[in-house]
Amino acid sequence: MCDNGWWFILSLPDDFFHVELQGLEDRITPKLLTKKIVEYFNKDECKELEDILNSWELESFSNNKKIFQDALWAHKESKYTLTVPTLTIQVEGVIRSYLDYISEHSIHPYKEALKKRYEESISENRGLESFIQKKNLEFLEKKLENFYQSFEPSKPKNFDDLYRHPLFHGQYLNYHSIEISTKLFLFLDMLYWILDDLEKYNKKDL
Repeated sequence: MCDNGWWFILSLPDDFFHVELQGLEDRITPKLLTKKIVEYFNKDECKELEDILNSWELESFSNNKKIFQDALWAHKESKYTLTVPTLTIQVEGVIRSYLDYISEHSIHPYKEALKKRYEESISENRGLESFIQKKNLEFLEKKLENFYQSFEPSKPKNFDDLYRHPLFHGQYLNYHSIEISTKLFLFLDMLYWILDDLEKYNKKDL
């Protein structure tokens, strides 16, 4: 997954790999993997996405529960022009809310603090748990950085991933798609898993 434009999606069950990707191992491409992931999370009236939203209990997420619910409604109605900007805003909102002891205009100090705190929380020599946490750290180091990568506005163009700056500069032509909208829900879910890990780690020190 990490080699095909995604990350280690913890909300995907083992059945997804054994059933949905059965026999496709040698033919996986970023486009095919995205198709399978999007199909899985949008089947049955987006039941899997709805279950994810209902599992978000951390304060930095639950404070904006109405926003996420409205975004899911719009997503179900295929109104991706609404969901993508809304969820993109929430990425930064969640991080700033969780690290509210920082007071900076730039998101950079927040990203660095989140990476540092998560790296400190990683358990060593704990098998699968350590592996998953290192993959989560890789998400922060690569996918979150990519989300915020610098952008030189010129003229509107097509992109194929999650990018904050061209979207908010009005330079992202094809952002309103089920693929980008679904990916943003899962991007936020990945942040939730990471923040939940930090909460559990913090409680160990009490």
